[in-house]
Amino acid sequence: MRPGAAENSYGRFVNSSNPEESTYYTKFYFFNITNLHEVRENGAKPILKELGPYTYRTVDQKYDISFHWNGSLTYKEKTVYYREPDLTVGDFDDMVVTLNLALVGVLDRVLGQINSRLLEGLLSRIASRIDRSKDGKNRGLFLARTVEELLWGYDEPILHTISRFTSLDTEFALMQNGTDESDKAHVSMINTGLLDVEKIGQFEMWNGLREIDNWNNHSEPVHGTSGTFFEPFLTGDEELYIWVSEMYRAMNLYKASEIDLHEIHMFRYRIDPRFWESDPKYFGQYHGLINVTSNSAGGTQGPPVFFSPPHFCGSDPALRENVIGMDCNSDKRDFYIDVEPYTGISLRAAVRFMISSEYSSKFTAIDPNLVQTVLPVFWLEMYREATARETEPIRSDLYWALDLRDNIVLMTLLLIVVFGLISVAYSLRIVIQSVRRRRRASLLRFNRNNQMQQPFIV
Repeated sequence: MRPGAAENSYGRFVNSSNPEESTYYTKFYFFNITNLHEVRENGAKPILKELGPYTYRTVDQKYDISFHWNGSLTYKEKTVYYREPDLTVGDFDDMVVTLNLALVGVLDRVLGQINSRLLEGLLSRIASRIDRSKDGKNRGLFLARTVEELLWGYDEPILHTISRFTSLDTEFALMQNGTDESDKAHVSMINTGLLDVEKIGQFEMWNGLREIDNWNNHSEPVHGTSGTFFEPFLTGDEELYIWVSEMYRAMNLYKASEIDLHEIHMFRYRIDPRFWESDPKYFGQYHGLINVTSNSAGGTQGPPVFFSPPHFCGSDPALRENVIGMDCNSDKRDFYIDVEPYTGISLRAAVRFMISSEYSSKFTAIDPNLVQTVLPVFWLEMYREATARETEPIRSDLYWALDLRDNIVLMTLLLIVVFGLISVAYSLRIVIQSVRRRRRASLLRFNRNNQMQQPFIV
């Protein structure tokens, strides 16, 4: 991987193309609670209606790139999202009723910082402020906000009340739209494959960290690639790893099938089912539910956060049974990465995950009747597909070279066969001539023994 390879690994790594030419899309699907009154008053199961997709053209860009003598490369990264109204179902200002993650996260944070008497007074004050609220945006531990407020950020007024007790940021966002190159971005490091091509793209450091040590007596080394490219000359027998930064761990993939795109043959990789197993070292509680709650994983304290397949498909059935509105009868929930095996470049990928949180009745002064539930908040699809123009170098250069190699091998085999046949014919001729000489000699000896008569040979 080097700066001169703009159409291949380095160019795909930097991805500094015009946003209008990007074929990378992120789609967000939100879950709207349609029976919030029954959930709060009677502990009813939440009835969820899926909204979306809300689609954004996505550009990942690397900057402050430096190459190092040991074959590594350091960089900073930003991801920029651009609205795509034509690919969106609904409006970016659609209202979503969901759990107030900002409030729940802060309450979990202060729970261990102040005594029970102060906490009770704080919760009562919060409940009173919510009751006096006239805009209807705050409803107990829940809220109603627009899609873009939830995604890109809003100021949570309830947090101003809590800020009198502890220092905190009253701004909250589910995602970050990195439109500015900030010095606050942390440095990551990958291997360029200069000294060992099998290590190309492998993370050696992410966000300034070489390992995540906030797990349950377990340190997770940073490893795997970003999923953009892997080692070349894949056979399909290898187990591939991608570093999923949102989960603070690497995900293992296996070759599931083979498929074509723009006349290019690829291996399709899927998530190894073992990845979803409940593991105590990762604070696992349910099969198919990855606990990345920040105070137990790798970041600052916040609300309960879980990753799973969309709609809990393949997860513990208990998770689907506690909510209404999950649907697994769709191939749109699938996860795959299609890789060209000779180069190791991924030409198509559909990365799909669901993000959930959790609520209960532990904050009784605000919502005393809630039943503990893992609540889906939204799921997202990150889809990328190489265009025919982008794959042209593979067809015109790589496949030409492979065809040339195959033709050379074929011609070599033909030459071996031809020379083999010539050798066999020459050997047969020698054998035949030797047999004739021996026969002539035998006849001469016979005639000498019979008065040296001259042989008459037909």
